Amino acid sequence: MVGVWTIAGEADALVHVMATDMAEIESTVERIRENTRVGRTRSSLVMSRILERPRT
Repeated sequence: MVGVWTIAGEADALVHVMATDMAEIESTVERIRENTRVGRTRSSLVMSRILERPRT
């Protein structure tokens, strides 16, 4: 896990995960789902970076 943020909207949190392959993503998601406080998960994958601005 790279970072976790609380967010507004349908979801309660955003979890940023970096993995070397799909198997690592799947095992990470399964570990998150095992937490009794997690009701459900929804995953999205970043395919490519279009723009990244430096933080100021």
